[in-house]
Amino acid sequence: MNKIIILIVFMYLLPINKLLAQEKCNGLNFSIQEKKELKRFWTNLRSAVNNPKNNNLAKLCFFPFTCSFCIADTSKRPYFSINKNNFDKYKKCLFFSSSFIETINKNEIIDILQTGIAENGSCILSFSFPIIKPSSQGEGLQGFYSLKRINGKYRIVSAWTVP
Repeated sequence: MNKIIILIVFMYLLPINKLLAQEKCNGLNFSIQEKKELKRFWTNLRSAVNNPKNNNLAKLCFFPFTCSFCIADTSKRPYFSINKNNFDKYKKCLFFSSSFIETINKNEIIDILQTGIAENGSCILSFSFPIIKPSSQGEGLQGFYSLKRINGKYRIVSAWTVP
């Protein structure tokens, strides 16, 4: 009987935990500290892309991370792993397109941040920029960067595209 009661309570609380996770992942509900860290990340990213010689971009990434737009031919493998050893080779395609720089300079992260929930219940944070703008010839291509808070600091943990 006790096992049945525990099971019923667990089944009742499971959806509540999902709802609480959704509420926690809502960008409007970030703590003051999380908002400060996001703003610091954005300021550092903006500074790094506007001053490419300062070599601070790697500090904003958590290695290794995957990138789907770092390789031209994705038919053999859809993602490429970026690590500390090959970062310099790929940072131009990752961070120095004119549309990425324009997105970074014209927006604040809290205004373009998108939130979601992973299968494990953790928050997914991402922001996007146009790689190819939509036109009469096609729907375009949107680039995304996923962020994760690691040891109190936000880091880029993946780069991907849609469609």
